[in-house]
Amino acid sequence: MWRPPLLALFPWVLFGCEAERAEPAFRPPPARVAEDGRVVGYLAWWDDDLASVPWADLTDLALFSAGATADGTLFDTWPWDATAEAVALGAPHGVSVQLCVTNFNSTELDALLNSADARTTLVTALAAEVAGRGAHGVNVDFEGLPLSARDGMVAFVDELAAAVPSVMVAIPPVDWEGSWDVAALSASSDLFIMGYNYHGSWGAEAGPVDPLDSGPGTPFASTWALRTTVADVLGRGADPARTILGLPLYGVGWATGSEAVPSSSVDGGWTVLFRDAVPLADANGRRFEPTTQTPWVYDGTNQIWYGDAESVLARIEMAMDEGLAGVGFWALHYDAEDPEIWEVVRETVKGPAVAIDLVADAGPDLVAHVGDVVELDGEASEGPDPLGYTWTQVMGPKVALKGAGTSTPSFEVEEAGQVAFELVVGHQGVESLPARVDVVVIDPDGASRWASGCSSAPSFGLWGALAYFIRSRHARPRRFVAAS
Repeated sequence: MWRPPLLALFPWVLFGCEAERAEPAFRPPPARVAEDGRVVGYLAWWDDDLASVPWADLTDLALFSAGATADGTLFDTWPWDATAEAVALGAPHGVSVQLCVTNFNSTELDALLNSADARTTLVTALAAEVAGRGAHGVNVDFEGLPLSARDGMVAFVDELAAAVPSVMVAIPPVDWEGSWDVAALSASSDLFIMGYNYHGSWGAEAGPVDPLDSGPGTPFASTWALRTTVADVLGRGADPARTILGLPLYGVGWATGSEAVPSSSVDGGWTVLFRDAVPLADANGRRFEPTTQTPWVYDGTNQIWYGDAESVLARIEMAMDEGLAGVGFWALHYDAEDPEIWEVVRETVKGPAVAIDLVADAGPDLVAHVGDVVELDGEASEGPDPLGYTWTQVMGPKVALKGAGTSTPSFEVEEAGQVAFELVVGHQGVESLPARVDVVVIDPDGASRWASGCSSAPSFGLWGALAYFIRSRHARPRRFVAAS
Protein backbone atom coordinates (compact mmCIF):
# COMPACT_ATOMS: atom_id res chain seq x y z
CA MET A 1 0.00 0.00 0.00
CA TRP A 2 1.29 3.50 -0.80
CA ARG A 3 0.32 6.98 0.28
CA PRO A 4 -1.78 8.86 -2.34
CA PRO A 5 0.19 11.77 -3.80
CA LEU A 6 -2.90 13.95 -4.03
CA LEU A 7 -3.76 13.68 -0.35
CA ALA A 8 -0.14 14.39 0.52
CA LEU A 9 -0.59 17.91 -0.82
CA PHE A 10 -2.87 18.80 2.11
CA PRO A 11 -1.07 20.22 5.18
CA TRP A 12 -1.45 18.66 8.61
CA VAL A 13 -2.90 21.88 10.05
CA LEU A 14 -6.11 21.42 8.05
CA PHE A 15 -7.02 18.86 10.67
CA GLY A 16 -6.31 21.15 13.61
CA CYS A 17 -2.97 19.62 14.67
CA GLU A 18 0.58 20.87 14.48
CA ALA A 19 3.47 18.66 13.46
CA GLU A 20 5.24 17.22 16.49
CA ARG A 21 8.74 17.13 14.98
CA ALA A 22 10.87 18.78 12.35
CA GLU A 23 13.78 17.40 10.36
CA PRO A 24 17.19 18.80 11.37
CA ALA A 25 17.94 22.02 9.53
CA PHE A 26 21.59 21.03 9.03
CA ARG A 27 23.93 18.09 8.96
CA PRO A 28 26.71 17.89 11.53
CA PRO A 29 30.22 18.44 10.21
CA PRO A 30 31.92 15.23 9.10
CA ALA A 31 33.44 13.27 11.96
CA ARG A 32 37.17 12.68 11.79
CA VAL A 33 38.38 9.14 12.31
CA ALA A 34 41.92 7.83 11.98
CA GLU A 35 42.26 4.30 10.67
CA ASP A 36 45.56 2.67 9.81
CA GLY A 37 48.17 1.32 12.23
CA ARG A 38 47.64 -0.96 15.22
CA VAL A 39 47.67 0.10 18.86
CA VAL A 40 48.05 -2.65 21.46
CA GLY A 41 47.40 -2.15 25.16
CA TYR A 42 48.08 -4.56 28.02
CA LEU A 43 45.56 -4.43 30.85
CA ALA A 44 47.16 -5.83 34.01
CA TRP A 45 44.99 -7.55 36.60
CA TRP A 46 46.12 -5.19 39.37
CA ASP A 47 44.98 -2.09 37.45
CA ASP A 48 42.08 -3.49 35.46
CA ASP A 49 39.52 -0.69 35.27
CA LEU A 50 37.76 -1.45 31.98
CA ALA A 51 35.64 1.70 32.00
CA SER A 52 38.62 4.05 31.59
CA VAL A 53 40.40 2.05 28.87
CA PRO A 54 40.90 4.34 25.83
CA TRP A 55 38.85 2.03 23.64
CA ALA A 56 38.57 4.34 20.66
CA ASP A 57 42.36 4.58 20.42
CA LEU A 58 43.13 0.83 20.58
CA THR A 59 43.02 -1.97 18.06
CA ASP A 60 44.09 -4.76 20.45
CA LEU A 61 43.69 -5.35 24.20
CA ALA A 62 45.62 -8.09 26.04
CA LEU A 63 44.17 -9.25 29.37
CA PHE A 64 47.20 -9.95 31.57
CA SER A 65 47.33 -12.76 32.54
CA ALA A 66 46.94 -16.46 33.34
CA GLY A 67 49.88 -18.79 33.92
CA ALA A 68 51.04 -21.95 32.13
CA THR A 69 52.89 -24.77 33.88
CA ALA A 70 55.62 -27.03 32.50
CA ASP A 71 53.05 -29.69 31.62
CA GLY A 72 50.77 -27.26 29.76
CA THR A 73 48.18 -26.76 32.49
CA LEU A 74 46.62 -23.32 32.87
CA PHE A 75 46.27 -21.73 36.31
CA ASP A 76 45.04 -18.44 37.75
CA THR A 77 42.75 -17.81 34.81
CA TRP A 78 40.56 -15.43 36.80
CA PRO A 79 42.01 -12.27 35.14
CA TRP A 80 40.29 -13.54 32.00
CA ASP A 81 36.90 -13.29 33.73
CA ALA A 82 36.78 -9.72 32.35
CA THR A 83 36.72 -11.03 28.77
CA ALA A 84 32.99 -10.75 28.11
CA GLU A 85 32.83 -7.18 29.38
CA ALA A 86 35.99 -6.23 27.50
CA VAL A 87 34.65 -7.70 24.26
CA ALA A 88 31.37 -5.79 24.69
CA LEU A 89 33.11 -2.49 25.42
CA GLY A 90 35.60 -2.93 22.61
CA ALA A 91 33.13 -4.09 19.97
CA PRO A 92 31.92 -0.60 18.89
CA HIS A 93 35.56 0.32 18.27
CA GLY A 94 36.63 -2.89 16.58
CA VAL A 95 39.04 -3.84 19.38
CA SER A 96 40.44 -7.39 19.37
CA VAL A 97 40.56 -8.85 22.90
CA GLN A 98 43.37 -11.33 23.57
CA LEU A 99 43.96 -13.67 26.50
CA CYS A 100 47.53 -13.25 27.73
CA VAL A 101 49.32 -16.38 28.97
CA THR A 102 52.65 -16.16 30.82
CA ASN A 103 55.61 -18.18 32.03
CA PHE A 104 58.88 -16.54 33.12
CA ASN A 105 60.81 -19.67 34.18
CA SER A 106 63.50 -20.91 31.75
CA THR A 107 63.50 -24.47 33.10
CA GLU A 108 59.73 -24.79 32.84
CA LEU A 109 59.71 -23.28 29.35
CA ASP A 110 62.30 -25.83 28.22
CA ALA A 111 60.11 -28.67 29.49
CA LEU A 112 56.86 -27.22 28.16
CA LEU A 113 57.99 -26.30 24.66
CA ASN A 114 60.06 -29.39 23.99
CA SER A 115 57.23 -31.75 24.88
CA ALA A 116 54.66 -32.40 22.15
CA ASP A 117 52.18 -33.61 24.77
CA ALA A 118 52.61 -30.52 26.95
CA ARG A 119 52.25 -28.22 23.95
CA THR A 120 49.07 -30.01 22.89
CA THR A 121 47.67 -29.75 26.42
CA LEU A 122 48.28 -26.00 26.50
CA VAL A 123 47.03 -25.34 22.96
CA THR A 124 43.84 -27.30 23.66
CA ALA A 125 43.25 -25.41 26.91
CA LEU A 126 43.88 -22.01 25.32
CA ALA A 127 41.60 -22.76 22.37
CA ALA A 128 38.83 -23.77 24.78
CA GLU A 129 39.28 -20.57 26.80
CA VAL A 130 39.18 -18.38 23.69
CA ALA A 131 36.05 -20.07 22.39
CA GLY A 132 34.31 -20.25 25.75
CA ARG A 133 34.97 -16.64 26.68
CA GLY A 134 34.41 -15.12 23.25
CA ALA A 135 37.95 -13.72 22.95
CA HIS A 136 39.65 -13.00 19.63
CA GLY A 137 43.03 -14.60 20.21
CA VAL A 138 45.97 -15.34 22.50
CA ASN A 139 48.89 -13.16 23.58
CA VAL A 140 51.94 -15.24 24.57
CA ASP A 141 54.40 -13.71 27.05
CA PHE A 142 57.11 -16.34 27.69
CA GLU A 143 60.15 -14.54 29.15
CA GLY A 144 63.54 -16.09 29.76
CA LEU A 145 63.22 -18.41 26.76
CA PRO A 146 66.30 -20.69 26.68
CA LEU A 147 68.17 -21.43 23.46
CA SER A 148 67.23 -25.09 23.92
CA ALA A 149 63.54 -24.19 23.40
CA ARG A 150 64.01 -22.10 20.23
CA ASP A 151 62.47 -24.69 17.88
CA GLY A 152 59.89 -25.78 20.44
CA MET A 153 58.67 -22.20 20.71
CA VAL A 154 58.16 -22.05 16.95
CA ALA A 155 56.30 -25.37 17.00
CA PHE A 156 54.06 -24.19 19.85
CA VAL A 157 53.17 -20.92 18.11
CA ASP A 158 52.44 -22.72 14.83
CA GLU A 159 50.17 -25.19 16.63
CA LEU A 160 48.43 -22.42 18.56
CA ALA A 161 47.90 -20.32 15.43
CA ALA A 162 46.11 -23.27 13.85
CA ALA A 163 43.75 -23.53 16.83
CA VAL A 164 42.78 -19.90 17.60
CA PRO A 165 41.88 -16.90 15.42
CA SER A 166 45.07 -14.90 16.14
CA VAL A 167 48.32 -15.07 18.10
CA MET A 168 50.66 -12.35 19.33
CA VAL A 169 54.06 -13.15 20.87
CA ALA A 170 55.97 -10.81 23.15
CA ILE A 171 59.72 -10.81 22.43
CA PRO A 172 62.59 -9.19 24.36
CA PRO A 173 64.39 -6.05 23.14
CA VAL A 174 67.71 -7.90 23.01
CA ASP A 175 68.00 -11.60 22.14
CA TRP A 176 71.17 -12.29 24.08
CA GLU A 177 71.22 -16.07 23.46
CA GLY A 178 69.67 -16.21 20.00
CA SER A 179 66.62 -18.01 21.42
CA TRP A 180 64.04 -16.24 19.30
CA ASP A 181 63.52 -17.28 15.67
CA VAL A 182 61.65 -14.09 14.82
CA ALA A 183 61.41 -14.88 11.11
CA ALA A 184 59.64 -18.19 11.76
CA LEU A 185 57.48 -16.78 14.54
CA SER A 186 56.22 -13.86 12.47
CA ALA A 187 55.10 -16.28 9.77
CA SER A 188 52.23 -17.40 12.01
CA SER A 189 51.94 -14.69 14.69
CA ASP A 190 52.32 -11.01 15.38
CA LEU A 191 55.38 -9.92 17.34
CA PHE A 192 55.27 -7.44 20.23
CA ILE A 193 58.77 -6.03 20.94
CA MET A 194 59.00 -5.26 24.65
CA GLY A 195 60.93 -2.05 24.08
CA TYR A 196 61.78 -1.19 27.66
CA ASN A 197 64.11 -1.84 30.61
CA TYR A 198 67.26 -0.76 28.78
CA HIS A 199 67.93 1.00 32.08
CA GLY A 200 66.13 -0.98 34.78
CA SER A 201 65.54 -0.40 38.46
CA TRP A 202 68.19 -3.04 39.19
CA GLY A 203 70.82 -1.13 37.22
CA ALA A 204 73.75 0.82 38.57
CA GLU A 205 73.24 3.80 36.23
CA ALA A 206 70.35 6.25 36.00
CA GLY A 207 68.94 6.63 32.53
CA PRO A 208 65.98 6.21 30.17
CA VAL A 209 63.92 3.04 30.31
CA ASP A 210 63.42 3.19 26.52
CA PRO A 211 66.13 5.32 24.86
CA LEU A 212 65.43 6.11 21.24
CA ASP A 213 69.18 6.15 20.54
CA SER A 214 72.22 5.30 22.62
CA GLY A 215 75.93 4.67 22.25
CA PRO A 216 78.47 6.98 20.53
CA GLY A 217 77.36 10.59 20.56
CA THR A 218 75.08 10.08 23.56
CA PRO A 219 75.74 10.18 27.32
CA PHE A 220 75.19 6.41 27.49
CA ALA A 221 77.67 3.77 26.39
CA SER A 222 75.38 0.90 25.41
CA THR A 223 74.58 0.66 21.72
CA TRP A 224 71.28 -1.04 22.48
CA ALA A 225 68.28 1.29 22.15
CA LEU A 226 64.89 1.20 20.45
CA ARG A 227 66.29 2.03 17.03
CA THR A 228 68.94 -0.70 17.15
CA THR A 229 66.42 -3.21 18.53
CA VAL A 230 64.01 -2.60 15.64
CA ALA A 231 66.85 -2.85 13.12
CA ASP A 232 68.01 -6.13 14.70
CA VAL A 233 64.55 -7.71 14.73
CA LEU A 234 63.85 -6.76 11.13
CA GLY A 235 67.35 -7.73 10.08
CA ARG A 236 66.75 -11.26 11.39
CA GLY A 237 63.74 -11.66 9.14
CA ALA A 238 60.73 -10.52 11.14
CA ASP A 239 57.84 -9.32 8.99
CA PRO A 240 57.49 -5.56 9.68
CA ALA A 241 53.78 -5.75 8.82
CA ARG A 242 53.34 -8.11 11.79
CA THR A 243 55.69 -6.35 14.22
CA ILE A 244 54.56 -4.00 16.99
CA LEU A 245 56.92 -1.75 18.97
CA GLY A 246 55.96 -1.93 22.65
CA LEU A 247 56.59 1.20 24.72
CA PRO A 248 56.48 1.71 28.49
CA LEU A 249 54.06 3.97 30.32
CA TYR A 250 56.42 3.94 33.29
CA GLY A 251 59.89 5.22 34.11
CA VAL A 252 62.45 4.62 36.82
CA GLY A 253 63.82 6.75 39.64
CA TRP A 254 67.31 6.45 41.13
CA ALA A 255 68.93 8.03 44.16
CA THR A 256 71.97 9.70 42.58
CA GLY A 257 72.73 12.74 44.69
CA SER A 258 73.75 14.40 41.45
CA GLU A 259 72.16 15.99 38.40
CA ALA A 260 75.01 14.88 36.14
CA VAL A 261 74.08 12.70 33.16
CA PRO A 262 75.03 9.91 33.37
CA SER A 263 75.07 9.35 37.14
CA SER A 264 75.58 6.17 39.15
CA SER A 265 72.80 4.92 41.35
CA VAL A 266 73.46 5.05 45.07
CA ASP A 267 71.23 2.07 45.89
CA GLY A 268 69.25 0.77 42.91
CA GLY A 269 66.05 2.24 41.56
CA TRP A 270 62.27 2.05 41.69
CA THR A 271 59.45 2.14 39.18
CA VAL A 272 57.74 5.50 38.64
CA LEU A 273 54.53 5.54 36.61
CA PHE A 274 54.03 8.35 34.10
CA ARG A 275 51.02 9.54 36.07
CA ASP A 276 53.27 10.09 39.11
CA ALA A 277 56.31 11.41 37.23
CA VAL A 278 54.55 14.31 35.54
CA PRO A 279 53.63 16.07 38.83
CA LEU A 280 57.25 15.64 39.97
CA ALA A 281 58.43 17.34 36.80
CA ASP A 282 55.89 20.13 37.26
CA ALA A 283 57.18 20.71 40.78
CA ASN A 284 60.92 20.45 40.09
CA GLY A 285 61.30 21.40 36.45
CA ARG A 286 61.15 19.13 33.41
CA ARG A 287 64.48 18.43 31.70
CA PHE A 288 65.00 16.75 28.34
CA GLU A 289 67.90 14.63 27.12
CA PRO A 290 67.97 15.18 23.33
CA THR A 291 69.95 12.19 22.05
CA THR A 292 67.79 9.59 23.78
CA GLN A 293 64.70 11.84 23.40
CA THR A 294 63.72 11.39 27.04
CA PRO A 295 62.33 13.76 29.70
CA TRP A 296 63.69 13.54 33.22
CA VAL A 297 63.59 15.42 36.51
CA TYR A 298 66.03 15.97 39.37
CA ASP A 299 64.51 16.76 42.76
CA GLY A 300 67.77 17.48 44.56
CA THR A 301 68.38 13.86 45.50
CA ASN A 302 66.88 11.63 42.84
CA GLN A 303 66.81 11.43 39.06
CA ILE A 304 63.50 10.26 37.57
CA TRP A 305 63.50 9.29 33.88
CA TYR A 306 60.05 8.92 32.34
CA GLY A 307 58.09 9.73 29.19
CA ASP A 308 55.47 12.13 27.89
CA ALA A 309 53.79 13.13 24.65
CA GLU A 310 57.00 14.53 23.13
CA SER A 311 59.05 11.40 23.80
CA VAL A 312 56.24 9.03 22.78
CA LEU A 313 55.85 10.93 19.50
CA ALA A 314 59.55 10.50 18.66
CA ARG A 315 59.34 6.75 19.24
CA ILE A 316 56.14 6.32 17.26
CA GLU A 317 57.57 8.24 14.33
CA MET A 318 60.63 5.97 14.29
CA ALA A 319 58.41 2.86 14.33
CA MET A 320 56.27 4.16 11.49
CA ASP A 321 59.35 5.17 9.47
CA GLU A 322 60.59 1.58 9.79
CA GLY A 323 57.31 0.27 8.40
CA LEU A 324 56.13 -1.44 11.59
CA ALA A 325 52.48 -2.40 12.00
CA GLY A 326 52.03 -0.11 15.01
CA VAL A 327 52.91 0.39 18.64
CA GLY A 328 51.74 -0.91 21.99
CA PHE A 329 51.90 0.02 25.66
CA TRP A 330 52.75 -1.64 28.95
CA ALA A 331 50.54 -1.02 30.74
CA LEU A 332 47.26 0.82 30.36
CA HIS A 333 46.36 3.33 33.11
CA TYR A 334 50.03 3.87 34.07
CA ASP A 335 49.73 7.30 32.40
CA ALA A 336 46.24 8.03 33.78
CA GLU A 337 45.10 8.21 30.14
CA ASP A 338 47.17 11.34 29.47
CA PRO A 339 45.14 13.14 26.76
CA GLU A 340 48.27 14.51 25.08
CA ILE A 341 49.82 11.05 24.72
CA TRP A 342 46.66 9.55 23.27
CA GLU A 343 46.23 12.46 20.88
CA VAL A 344 49.71 11.66 19.58
CA VAL A 345 48.66 8.02 19.16
CA ARG A 346 45.56 9.01 17.22
CA GLU A 347 47.38 11.38 14.90
CA THR A 348 50.39 9.17 14.13
CA VAL A 349 49.80 5.46 14.61
CA LYS A 350 46.24 5.21 13.36
CA GLY A 351 47.11 7.24 10.28
CA PRO A 352 45.92 10.60 9.00
CA ALA A 353 42.41 11.32 10.14
CA VAL A 354 39.85 10.93 7.40
CA ALA A 355 36.52 12.71 7.25
CA ILE A 356 33.40 10.59 7.43
CA ASP A 357 29.85 11.82 7.06
CA LEU A 358 27.34 9.96 9.20
CA VAL A 359 23.67 10.63 8.54
CA ALA A 360 20.87 8.62 10.11
CA ASP A 361 17.68 8.12 8.08
CA ALA A 362 14.90 6.37 10.01
CA GLY A 363 12.66 6.02 6.95
CA PRO A 364 9.13 7.30 6.32
CA ASP A 365 6.47 7.68 8.97
CA LEU A 366 4.11 4.72 9.00
CA VAL A 367 0.48 3.75 9.51
CA ALA A 368 -0.32 0.23 10.70
CA HIS A 369 -3.16 -1.79 12.19
CA VAL A 370 -3.32 -3.69 15.45
CA GLY A 371 -1.89 -7.15 14.77
CA ASP A 372 0.52 -6.06 12.05
CA VAL A 373 4.26 -6.73 12.13
CA VAL A 374 5.90 -3.40 11.31
CA GLU A 375 9.38 -3.17 9.81
CA LEU A 376 11.34 0.04 10.33
CA ASP A 377 13.65 1.21 7.57
CA GLY A 378 17.10 2.69 8.21
CA GLU A 379 18.67 1.51 4.96
CA ALA A 380 18.93 5.03 3.53
CA SER A 381 21.34 6.03 6.31
CA GLU A 382 24.74 7.20 5.11
CA GLY A 383 28.22 6.32 6.35
CA PRO A 384 31.19 3.99 5.77
CA ASP A 385 31.12 0.25 6.42
CA PRO A 386 30.73 -1.22 8.91
CA LEU A 387 27.81 0.96 9.96
CA GLY A 388 26.20 0.35 13.34
CA TYR A 389 22.50 0.93 14.00
CA THR A 390 20.99 1.89 17.37
CA TRP A 391 17.18 2.22 17.57
CA THR A 392 15.63 3.73 20.71
CA GLN A 393 11.91 3.98 21.40
CA VAL A 394 11.09 7.52 22.51
CA MET A 395 7.28 7.51 22.61
CA GLY A 396 4.28 5.26 23.07
CA PRO A 397 3.53 1.88 24.64
CA LYS A 398 6.69 -0.18 24.99
CA VAL A 399 7.28 -2.62 22.13
CA ALA A 400 9.87 -5.35 21.66
CA LEU A 401 12.14 -4.70 18.67
CA LYS A 402 13.54 -7.73 16.89
CA GLY A 403 16.89 -7.08 15.21
CA ALA A 404 17.40 -3.81 17.06
CA GLY A 405 21.03 -3.64 15.93
CA THR A 406 20.16 -3.91 12.23
CA SER A 407 18.98 -1.44 9.63
CA THR A 408 15.48 -2.98 9.48
CA PRO A 409 14.22 -4.07 12.91
CA SER A 410 10.58 -5.08 13.36
CA PHE A 411 7.94 -5.25 16.06
CA GLU A 412 4.41 -6.59 16.45
CA VAL A 413 1.65 -4.06 17.02
CA GLU A 414 -0.48 -4.92 20.04
CA GLU A 415 -2.53 -1.78 20.71
CA ALA A 416 -3.71 1.36 18.97
CA GLY A 417 -1.94 4.66 19.49
CA GLN A 418 1.33 6.26 18.44
CA VAL A 419 4.90 5.01 18.88
CA ALA A 420 8.12 6.72 17.85
CA PHE A 421 11.73 5.65 17.47
CA GLU A 422 15.04 7.44 17.06
CA LEU A 423 17.87 5.98 14.98
CA VAL A 424 21.55 6.73 15.50
CA VAL A 425 24.17 5.29 13.16
CA GLY A 426 27.81 4.94 14.15
CA HIS A 427 31.27 4.07 12.84
CA GLN A 428 34.42 3.50 14.93
CA GLY A 429 32.99 5.20 18.00
CA VAL A 430 31.58 8.25 16.14
CA GLU A 431 27.81 8.68 16.03
CA SER A 432 25.35 10.63 13.90
CA LEU A 433 22.61 12.94 15.04
CA PRO A 434 19.38 11.02 15.74
CA ALA A 435 16.62 10.65 13.16
CA ARG A 436 13.03 9.96 14.16
CA VAL A 437 10.21 7.87 12.71
CA ASP A 438 6.61 7.83 13.98
CA VAL A 439 4.16 4.96 13.63
CA VAL A 440 0.41 5.53 13.99
CA VAL A 441 -1.51 2.38 14.88
CA ILE A 442 -5.24 2.31 14.13
CA ASP A 443 -7.90 -0.21 15.09
CA PRO A 444 -10.77 -0.02 12.56
CA ASP A 445 -12.99 -2.06 14.84
CA GLY A 446 -12.74 0.63 17.46
CA ALA A 447 -13.29 3.63 15.18
CA SER A 448 -16.67 4.46 16.65
CA ARG A 449 -15.09 4.82 20.08
CA TRP A 450 -12.50 7.37 19.04
CA ALA A 451 -12.77 11.10 19.16
CA SER A 452 -11.65 13.17 16.24
CA GLY A 453 -8.53 15.29 16.26
CA CYS A 454 -5.29 14.85 18.19
CA SER A 455 -3.47 16.14 21.21
CA SER A 456 -0.12 15.75 22.91
CA ALA A 457 -1.40 12.36 24.13
CA PRO A 458 -3.62 11.59 21.11
CA SER A 459 -6.75 9.48 20.93
CA PHE A 460 -6.96 8.82 17.22
CA GLY A 461 -10.21 9.08 15.30
CA LEU A 462 -10.48 8.43 11.60
CA TRP A 463 -9.73 12.06 10.74
CA GLY A 464 -6.74 12.10 13.06
CA ALA A 465 -5.34 8.89 11.65
CA LEU A 466 -5.90 10.13 8.11
CA ALA A 467 -4.18 13.40 8.96
CA TYR A 468 -1.13 11.62 10.31
CA PHE A 469 -1.17 9.45 7.22
CA ILE A 470 -1.16 12.58 5.04
CA ARG A 471 1.70 14.18 6.98
CA SER A 472 3.92 11.21 6.18
CA ARG A 473 5.97 11.22 2.99
CA HIS A 474 3.94 10.04 0.02
CA ALA A 475 4.67 7.49 -2.71
CA ARG A 476 6.62 5.25 -0.32
CA PRO A 477 5.52 1.72 0.57
CA ARG A 478 4.08 1.05 3.99
CA ARG A 479 6.68 -1.32 5.49
CA PHE A 480 4.79 -3.96 7.42
CA VAL A 481 3.85 -7.57 6.96
CA ALA A 482 0.33 -8.46 8.00
CA ALA A 483 0.16 -10.83 10.90
CA SER A 484 -1.17 -14.30 10.11
